[in-house]
Amino acid sequence: MGRWSGVSAVIATVVLVSGCGGTTVSGTVPTPSATAARTPTPKPPTPSPTPEENRVFVPGPPGVVTRAQEGTATVSVNRYSWQRTGNGPDSRPPEAQYLVLDVTVRALAGKVQINPLYFSLRTAGGQPLSPVLGLDGNEPVLASMELNAPDSVNGLVAFDTLPGPVVVVITDELGNQAGQIPIGHQGAAPEQRTRQASGTPTPRPAD
Repeated sequence: MGRWSGVSAVIATVVLVSGCGGTTVSGTVPTPSATAARTPTPKPPTPSPTPEENRVFVPGPPGVVTRAQEGTATVSVNRYSWQRTGNGPDSRPPEAQYLVLDVTVRALAGKVQINPLYFSLRTAGGQPLSPVLGLDGNEPVLASMELNAPDSVNGLVAFDTLPGPVVVVITDELGNQAGQIPIGHQGAAPEQRTRQASGTPTPRPAD
């Protein structure tokens, strides 16, 4: 068999044998010149990004004087915020909402041990809650350190709880209660508290 220039073909020879002799039939069988085009698989639509939450802080209540094992200090919640989402891609979504406290501790005399675990939250049901220690994504978290008078330190302490009146409980390094700070709008309806914490203006009564 010969090779034809520019033509790819296969020469097939079929021999038919009969009782009186044989007949040879030759033909060409063309090979496919191209592969059938594939239909592209459609890509799923890209989800729209979740709009970033407006994290509004409102002023906190007056601070309290606390007595530690080796000194005294004032603890103040300068401001606080109720947040429905974590702050940043590495944060964990809350089970309820995050209550984020902007806290300042100032040593008045002696030395005071500072730790975010010395803060807990007592809810309306009386159940104590521990801080989430940065899982909310807000920074800077209150540092663990020793504070000497008259130095001060500022940081954030956050809890995962339902919005409403709560009490921040402060303890010393041995776990003894050293002070407490109530958080919430006393006398306001739950809807009003949620609006104030989220930054939505509370409707004014008609004149």
